[in-house]
Amino acid sequence: MKILLAINNLGTGGAETFFCQLARALAEKGHSVFVWQIFYPIEDHQYQQVLNHPKIELFKMDTSEVKELANNSKSISRRWKKRKLNKRLQSLGIQLVNSHLFESDYFISTNVNLPHVVSMHGSYEMYLNNLQAFEKDSFYGQGNLKNMCEQIFSRTHHVITAAQKNELAFTICKNSPLNSRIYYGRTQMLHKNEAASIQTIGMVSRGIASKGWRILFESFMQLSKENKKLHLKIGYTDSEFMIGLKNEYAELDSVSWHENVKNTEDFLKNVDLFVFPTLYPAESLPNVVIEALASNIPVISTNMGEIANMVFSPNGNAGIVISKDLSEEELICEFSNVIKKLLDEPNHYVELKQHCKAAFEKFDIDLNSMKYLHIFNKTLNGAQ
Repeated sequence: MKILLAINNLGTGGAETFFCQLARALAEKGHSVFVWQIFYPIEDHQYQQVLNHPKIELFKMDTSEVKELANNSKSISRRWKKRKLNKRLQSLGIQLVNSHLFESDYFISTNVNLPHVVSMHGSYEMYLNNLQAFEKDSFYGQGNLKNMCEQIFSRTHHVITAAQKNELAFTICKNSPLNSRIYYGRTQMLHKNEAASIQTIGMVSRGIASKGWRILFESFMQLSKENKKLHLKIGYTDSEFMIGLKNEYAELDSVSWHENVKNTEDFLKNVDLFVFPTLYPAESLPNVVIEALASNIPVISTNMGEIANMVFSPNGNAGIVISKDLSEEELICEFSNVIKKLLDEPNHYVELKQHCKAAFEKFDIDLNSMKYLHIFNKTLNGAQ
């Protein structure tokens, strides 16, 4: 099969990480994969390593042509460029497009004449719950969001969600599209944490306030008063918010700061407990939680998106989730108490650890890419 995987760009995020993992898994199964960063390409060394495979090719289009196609005008020039794009896809023998993120979904649905499968991520419900964010941040921010969702769903052949909360968009549309839920997947981590007690707490995420950084730091400050050897390791993307946070907590000697982490597996090597107090509105199936489980590291998190199901295994949970509906002060206290119990009772920590492998199994990229291929094949057979 020849498949085009399309995404806004390869910036930092869970959708982008899974996109690359999926491309690699499909290529390793012998399929030809074309990767398209539609709006503007970003080169990321970690992503490029994953995409470095003889069956993966980059698909590119001039930015000015993309902008003209995105404006949805009925001009002769736009129609000519749309025809040119589809001829090129045809000449490459591409059979199906799988798009990721709202903007790419809309762009493909309005410009590409091929069977189309949408992989829905957190941007839909984020925009629907915060129209200002859509108007401010989206490439299509001047459009009618509801009408655009309707158009995507009317033209796509199948929608794949990663979490139940992604389905919010279906409730505002007249007709729900054919859809399935498939979790994100990734390869196994080579390094597995074998610690029997907690020495280092870790978190890696975007450098934005809603990821819960302040809750983490305030909790750690309380814990470190009694546990002088406890260490906090954080990985973050550079931002004004994180600069301010670093200045605010500069007196904490037991914190190591890692800016713009490129290799999460290396970052997690000496982390014993992953703490994730996220309140990010678009949180659905965070890759960092998958990566922690793959590294045999228990997770303590707020109950956002699909996280409670992520840490679940049939024999017991590989983590503890805390209500997202508490005040910030209550969250700080709750995170401190939960972590303190694991510090004081290493057997409880080890018990959580024993369930990491089983909890991760549902995220195995080989299993999940097979589910994707099943949908791709059904789509192609139905489109014939």
